[in-house]
Amino acid sequence: MITLPIYLQMVLEYNALQAGLSIAPLSLSMFAIAMVAAPTARKSTPRTRKSAPKTAAAEPAPAPPLPSKAERAAYGKSVRQQVPLGAHAELVTSNGGSDPVALLESQSATRVPELVPIRYGRMLVSAFTFYRGAALIMADDLAQGPRTELVTQLCGDAHLSNFGVFASPERRLVFDLNDFDETHPGPFEWDVKRLAASLEIAGRDNGYSGKQRRSVVLSAVNAYRRAMREFAGQSNLVVWYAYQAVQPGLPRLSAVQSQKTAVPSKKLWTRRECGTIWAP
Repeated sequence: MITLPIYLQMVLEYNALQAGLSIAPLSLSMFAIAMVAAPTARKSTPRTRKSAPKTAAAEPAPAPPLPSKAERAAYGKSVRQQVPLGAHAELVTSNGGSDPVALLESQSATRVPELVPIRYGRMLVSAFTFYRGAALIMADDLAQGPRTELVTQLCGDAHLSNFGVFASPERRLVFDLNDFDETHPGPFEWDVKRLAASLEIAGRDNGYSGKQRRSVVLSAVNAYRRAMREFAGQSNLVVWYAYQAVQPGLPRLSAVQSQKTAVPSKKLWTRRECGTIWAP
């Protein structure tokens, strides 16, 4: 493929040769291309260009109408009949399930070899660190069990450590997902299950009682349910620009902040932004 500047240079050099001017020598390949690209004879008469007959542009097909809120709700209820809520608690595996080690090894084949032992070493620290690195294993288990056909673009690895605080382009501190290495289309509930299971496992690692862990998990899934119900009544544009500002929730986040970040964050407590992480 010849770029425009190279093409112009070749044509100018070829015309200079035709006029008998002294120029720097061309390479054989460039000169051969110039011979093909340039006109074979110079004519004083202007060249006329025939215009192609105009054809009417085909009208684009109209976009299908978006389903109404009532239609979406009815479809969701029909899916619930096909996959009842209780079915999501079932773990269905064929022939004892897939080999988790083989799944991890299949991933390692495409990773930097020197980093694979480091990954395995981190996964061996605790049940939660293993869970963090086992997104493929969980996805394989979920694919064998009951699932809805409500497909969306998943995070793919929505455990609690992949949520965090970062600055938006508008210079707001927002709380959101911050890791999309495993993003892939799939049933919406896979991300919800991944998050809920991570809260349970992290609670066990931190010595929380069964009652406390149950409260944490139920609070998370209830917050998800309320948010989805609110988003369902909004337009696509409003949902696109939805965010959770951090500033009003910073005092409650102080318990999980390090000493290095806790002091500077106090200066932000007086700022007022839209939204909040925590329900009143």
